[in-house]
Amino acid sequence: MENGYTLFDYNINVNDVIMLMIKPVLSDVRADNTLKKNGILKKDLEPRDKKNVENENQKSIKEVEGESEYYKVGDLVDALYVSCGTWWEAKILKITLNPVKYQEDGFLYHIAFENYEDELIPLTLKHIRPRAWKLVDLDDLKPGDMIMANYNLEDPQERGHWYDCKVKKTINTRTQKEVIATVYLDSDESPLEDCRLCFVKELFKIEKNVKFSERESDMEMGLARGSSPAISK
Repeated sequence: MENGYTLFDYNINVNDVIMLMIKPVLSDVRADNTLKKNGILKKDLEPRDKKNVENENQKSIKEVEGESEYYKVGDLVDALYVSCGTWWEAKILKITLNPVKYQEDGFLYHIAFENYEDELIPLTLKHIRPRAWKLVDLDDLKPGDMIMANYNLEDPQERGHWYDCKVKKTINTRTQKEVIATVYLDSDESPLEDCRLCFVKELFKIEKNVKFSERESDMEMGLARGSSPAISK
């Protein structure tokens, strides 16, 4: 049958017995014949299982351990949970060369979040930093300052997660103490404007990545075993 015709156009009546044959598409037949002549099986061209491809790719990339100018294995850091922009306490368990060598310092830092030591996550330098330990006093904050603060997206009055925040305004009276800030929610620094930070006694200075040769004793102590919070001067 050709498109647009019915059984009655072929003088076929009700209850007649007929035999139908599927007409092959000529282009597919020619393609199959060409593949067979060249010793190629059709299944070889079909997409492979995604997991198998990923496993093969992982095997082909050989990890090479290296020595960073910024961190060593065992350092305690704050690490970014990239998908949601929250910072968590973590420990560096391995340092390897980054296959994408032009990225930052050329290393991948394999960290494990606290209480999740069995799961290693490779991060680049911009996604880790020395563990925050210096508390910032509310009186010392000014618009434009960057801090790490605790914020709950669903209920700002309740404890939530740790985010990078940019101070917009401070309120420091006898009856009201809070910070109005922009909260950054993910690795692309998507901003959530005019958030009220209620836990004003837990505002931390954001530490910067510093080379070994430039570390101060306080930072070295924090990286080695964590430090008790101190008021930033």
